[in-house]
Amino acid sequence: MAVIVIAVAIWGYKFLQGQNLLSSSAFYYVEYDNVTELDKSAPVSKNGLQVGVVSDISLKPDDANKVIVTLSIDTDIRIPKDAQAILLSQGVLGGKGVELEYDAHCSGDNCAQSGDFLQGVSKSLLASMVDPDDIPPYMDELNAGVRNLLDSLQNAVAGGDSDSGLGKMAGDLETILANLSVMTAQMNNLLSANARSINGLLSNMEQITGNLAASNAQITAVVGNTSSFTDQLAQGKVVDQANSTLEETQVLMKDLQITLATFNATVAKVSPLLDDLNAGKGSMGLLLKDEALYQNIIKATREMELLLQDVRLHPKRYTRILSKKEKPYEYPEGDPARSEGN
Repeated sequence: MAVIVIAVAIWGYKFLQGQNLLSSSAFYYVEYDNVTELDKSAPVSKNGLQVGVVSDISLKPDDANKVIVTLSIDTDIRIPKDAQAILLSQGVLGGKGVELEYDAHCSGDNCAQSGDFLQGVSKSLLASMVDPDDIPPYMDELNAGVRNLLDSLQNAVAGGDSDSGLGKMAGDLETILANLSVMTAQMNNLLSANARSINGLLSNMEQITGNLAASNAQITAVVGNTSSFTDQLAQGKVVDQANSTLEETQVLMKDLQITLATFNATVAKVSPLLDDLNAGKGSMGLLLKDEALYQNIIKATREMELLLQDVRLHPKRYTRILSKKEKPYEYPEGDPARSEGN
């Protein structure tokens, strides 16, 4: 009984590994560059029918970059010497197997013998699931589907329901863009209306600085004359040069009076303009003092940001074309609208 139990246990263990001790098997070797996700007891099949298992996986003794896979295949299967052992994925979730590929059965010397090497070929996940000849029809169908989807979206935006879905979104975007266009036009009008005043202000300031620069040279001359006067006073030559110095001083005072008069006139012109701006009068004053316009611009910008964020985070909400049922709004995680209490 003990011998029978041990024998059954050994047979069951081997059977779980894919080896049937009650049938004879031939062993073939295949060389691969990479056998990721390939395990022992992985199936070896021909046209989807399992004909054997992977019995061993090891590195090639003389080349550490190659992997030798041992295939245990039923002796009833006659494999040609030019058969290919294709390593391919069994599904999206992982796991790999070996598929034998050859056109016809062999006979005589054309058959591979146990212990021979078969040609190894590896296929990617996409190549394992889809035949390369079947890809163009799939791509044509995909292009047609995408084209129909884009046409439907375009029709929904152009003539959709204005109370829900994409029609409502298009209407809101159109309103926002119209408001931005109106605000831009108003700002351009304000700048155009006050362009003359601004240019006059800048011109007067430039004139003032020019007069000060011209007076600077005269002031320098006065200082030099004063220094010369003190020297002459120390040397007792003041009497001879007093009249000349007084005349130069009178000319300088006249120039200073003209400069001050010009400066006062400029200040008198600028002061009413600054008072009107500070009091909120005129177009420029309203632009500076009207807080409601500033708040409307901030609010419109904020609504545009939230709308674009919602389109990015929930694009499916705007693709419900066939249904007019409005999906309840779901706040995304970290939505600034929730933090601001809107």
